[in-house]
Amino acid sequence: MKGAQSGNELSVSKADLADVDESYEIIRQCRDQLSQQGMDNWSRYTREKVEQIIKSGDMYLLKNGKELVGTVKVSAGAPSFYSNEDLEKWEDPEAEAFYFTALAVSPMHQGMGYGSVLLDYVEDHARKHEVPYLRMTMFARNLPLARYYIRKGFTFPQTRKVAALGLELSFGEKRLKPIT
Repeated sequence: MKGAQSGNELSVSKADLADVDESYEIIRQCRDQLSQQGMDNWSRYTREKVEQIIKSGDMYLLKNGKELVGTVKVSAGAPSFYSNEDLEKWEDPEAEAFYFTALAVSPMHQGMGYGSVLLDYVEDHARKHEVPYLRMTMFARNLPLARYYIRKGFTFPQTRKVAALGLELSFGEKRLKPIT
């Protein structure tokens, strides 16, 4: 895939343990940026947590040439803070889904389309595995991000305070069209 703005080659690949520090740095920068805007929803992403995600095989990295510009975690299981009531609110609660989190683009690369590249990758990855839904959560007060996901085809069937995290989250879902 070609880099929209730079002409460099974009690639998405699974992270490995050699990528922990660089991946954590991008997430930390995004966490700090959000915190400055009054949204402290990424505080749980410590270096140790990023290492754990990479060890699980669920972290993917977006590179522009050799430069790491973004991260995303994709897994088949719902995050541990989901309640049974949360799962029942989806369009088809029994359907298989991929859940993504930690979709982060380095602040110096934001606004250049890299987030969309990562989201497109997640959607393609799900379609290749014949998974009909993408699901995610986001900080409920981040209205610009909610508008972005709505433009990308997501619906938000619920918003609730997640006591385990101490956060008001919106739960988003997108039904994917099969590959034809």
